[in-house]
Amino acid sequence: MKQRSFLISCLLALSGILIVGSIYNSDLLVKLNKVNALSPNLIAYNIESLDYYSPNDFIRIRNEYENKDIVGLLKINDTNLKVLVTQATDNNKYLINNIYGERDVRGNPFLDYRVNINSSSKLLIYGHNSDTYDVPFKELENYYDEDFYLNHKYIDLITEQHAWRYKIFSVYVETENWDYMNLDFKDDEEKYNHFNDLKNRSFYDTGEEISPNDNILILQTCSFKNEYANYNKKYLLIIARRVD
Repeated sequence: MKQRSFLISCLLALSGILIVGSIYNSDLLVKLNKVNALSPNLIAYNIESLDYYSPNDFIRIRNEYENKDIVGLLKINDTNLKVLVTQATDNNKYLINNIYGERDVRGNPFLDYRVNINSSSKLLIYGHNSDTYDVPFKELENYYDEDFYLNHKYIDLITEQHAWRYKIFSVYVETENWDYMNLDFKDDEEKYNHFNDLKNRSFYDTGEEISPNDNILILQTCSFKNEYANYNKKYLLIIARRVD
């Protein structure tokens, strides 16, 4: 029973964050905390050695995994973060299922169902974190250290149609304001103010300039930083703008 309490304790209640009014629905979080107890004897997450670097490889990838939900490959050079990204018709499926479609509390990093990976100007990718098991987005907690950021500024996202590079402009932990998930803006001014607000929340100044024409990527995972231990909801956000 003790081991169950050390499973992924901070789950991403993504479908419970309602954009309208930025109201947080905690019912999903309660439900998913119960799911955590399903598999107390999981082995450590195996970061596969992925060799898919060409957008033309996605038919082969989907066939190998027997999963049409695979939409991209996310990686940060010189780190352990190199993982296939999935997308379902909701933000629930890959919270509790792995890339093979099997029930697994570690889930699989996934793209928000509301966006198109090839055409949307703002992408959100979510993944679990754990203080017990190795999961891909655990690597993101290294970004608390500015020196780590200085040596790992770029995020690569490869899709069936594109090979994009993003440069990080903000790193912070959010505990109560979910407006970073907003996708709709009435005009460029509102969009720019939104991007600028995300930049200003950063732990450190990255010196990056932003504009309302930017295409941005947000990676979200739970935070295990000690100073946020007393918060029920604490999400580490790595936010980047497309540069290539």
